[in-house]
Amino acid sequence: MAGRKSERLINLVIALLASSRWLTRDEIRRSVVGYENLSDDAFFRIFERDKADLRSLGVPLETGSADPWADEDDAYRIRRDDFTSTALALTGPEKTLVALAATVWNEATLGAVTSVAAAKLDPAPLAPAPAAYALGATVPADDPALPVLWEGVFTNRPVRFTYHGRLRQVEPWRLILRRTVWYLVGRDIDAGPRLFRLSRITDRPHLKTRAPRFTPPAASIIDDCAAGLAEPAPTAHAQVAIRPGAAAALRHRGCVLAPTESSAPAGLEVPAGYDLVEIPYARVDDLVSEICAAGADALVLDPPRIRHLVLAHLRHTAGLAEAPRGGAADETTGPVSGGRP
Repeated sequence: MAGRKSERLINLVIALLASSRWLTRDEIRRSVVGYENLSDDAFFRIFERDKADLRSLGVPLETGSADPWADEDDAYRIRRDDFTSTALALTGPEKTLVALAATVWNEATLGAVTSVAAAKLDPAPLAPAPAAYALGATVPADDPALPVLWEGVFTNRPVRFTYHGRLRQVEPWRLILRRTVWYLVGRDIDAGPRLFRLSRITDRPHLKTRAPRFTPPAASIIDDCAAGLAEPAPTAHAQVAIRPGAAAALRHRGCVLAPTESSAPAGLEVPAGYDLVEIPYARVDDLVSEICAAGADALVLDPPRIRHLVLAHLRHTAGLAEAPRGGAADETTGPVSGGRP
């Protein structure tokens, strides 16, 4: 399976395992990563194929109704007991994705569910995710607000939490991860649609289980509300040496160049065992953070300002200097590794 499809199927399995009730098609479309931004026809075609693929793999996917009085079977579930008694054969990349899912959620309430998924999707032990795809340090799932908000999104129940010193009553629509930061898209009952950064929630959210279920808006409306999180257009490029097979997210943002290509700065020397990757960027802080997270697998070659900021960030992390303020003059003369000051 292609990587995106495998990831979407695993997200779907985890969502159905994590829920204690039937999930409708609309809830799955709104909440499972991989189905967002699809037209009605595209979602229907892809979802039908995904259901067939899961069943062909042996996943005990059941179809039923979330409403006992309804005639249409438009909801789905996976019974944990049935799932845990089923052994599934996966390819190497699919095993890696399951291992990543378990890593991402290992500190959240869903950790137990993903641990079961990781253990039962294949009888052979899952190999640890390769370093290039190790997301544990860059995809946080230990935010105490996350499990409650996740439940609110799936159950269409409002939540209550304190944000910027004010108590908010919110209808949670969607959770979004951008650059290692979680955001909630929802409707503040007093102020209308809003984006909330989870790290700024100062207490543990409360799920209002006795409140009436709300009806979320169309996916296009939620997309419009989340538009503020879209990446701005790149305004500059950095030349970074990256080891083959490493720093996959960083490499994916750019393109590999030959050291002699015209777009590479004159006289640029690429260390042996590295590829030259030109990376477009708009936010300096985001690029610096990604390079630092890549460790010794990424070496900044140009521009000097990015080299300086990476070095200053690493020195600050090591407790050797104050935090960089950005834009300072560069005094280094060689490439800076994301892993060593």
